[in-house]
Amino acid sequence: MKTVPLLQKLVSIPSVFPNELKLSQFIEVYLIKMNFQVIKITTDKNRLNLVATNGKSRKYLGFYGHIDTVPPDKNYSFNPFTVKISHGIARGLGVVDMKGGISVILKLAEYAKKNSLPVKLVFGVDEENISQGAHDLVASGLLKNIDFMIVAESGQVKNPSQPLSACFGRKGRFVFDIEVAGKKAHAAESSKGINALEKASLLINEIKKIKLPADKYFGQSDIIFQKISAESDSFSIPDTCSLQLSLLTNSKVRSEFFIKKVCRIANKLNMKISIKPHIRNTPYGESYVINTKNSFLQEIVGKIILPNKITPIYTESVADENVFANRLKIPVLTMGAIGGGDHTKDEWVKIDSLEKLLYSYITILNLYNKHI
Repeated sequence: MKTVPLLQKLVSIPSVFPNELKLSQFIEVYLIKMNFQVIKITTDKNRLNLVATNGKSRKYLGFYGHIDTVPPDKNYSFNPFTVKISHGIARGLGVVDMKGGISVILKLAEYAKKNSLPVKLVFGVDEENISQGAHDLVASGLLKNIDFMIVAESGQVKNPSQPLSACFGRKGRFVFDIEVAGKKAHAAESSKGINALEKASLLINEIKKIKLPADKYFGQSDIIFQKISAESDSFSIPDTCSLQLSLLTNSKVRSEFFIKKVCRIANKLNMKISIKPHIRNTPYGESYVINTKNSFLQEIVGKIILPNKITPIYTESVADENVFANRLKIPVLTMGAIGGGDHTKDEWVKIDSLEKLLYSYITILNLYNKHI
């Protein structure tokens, strides 16, 4: 069941968010031809998520993949919508993030149909943006009978010498907007005012010193400043300064905890600020970890992870998995092919790892249908 020809076809269909429609339509037709029941969930007029079901069951094993990509890196030396293959490595836009995974799921669909195995396949848009598709899929109610989900991401591979990548959890992410207040004054009489930009610099330094609780899965939470903006009219000192930062959270850090910490720092600095989550259309995702005592996960560990000497990771990157794990309250296992260079001109995936992933998925699907 070779995956490469299908991967080449998927890469040739541009799906840079928010323009995923052609790829959604290709996947829909591909699955309908196999007599999967396919339901479309709309994120926007031309943005379609898909839920494809084979067979009838009280509950399902779900496989998920996001079909959007980031825009191609301007430094590509070849057409990014083609696949270059050399020495067992495939290169091109989305080969690892995550059209390689989509090709494996679609090949799994062929196996499930041929062997009359119940399965639910889910495809979402907008993962590379704000996970609007994942939230719309959850809101549809069509995922309620999935009680274990496998996501075909690679999840920031730590050890490329392994046959596959497995991720047991992800950090969460929140974005905060901070406004620092100053006092306007003529620049020639700056001592009569309060320079908000200078105050903001002090605040940044103090926030970076915050010691946030670590946990055994992710270690320390991360604070990343992303934006600073201040200006003054004419020859004056700025009386406001805006900051934006991301907080990558672990299991011991929540947004309310961080807000209180920042407010205490501002009080100590005798500084007036406001801090609030950055407004966007979807909620920010909390961290999650899979329950390693889950009986089906233990079967996967015994049949796939241990025999292949795969060391599971807990990764810093936020993804659609955060949405599913937190909103559906189900175990979410990320298992993908070995690759890297995500979002760059050097994106790559190992072809033999894609084949290994397919046969691992077939094993898992058979295990599940015996398990239930």
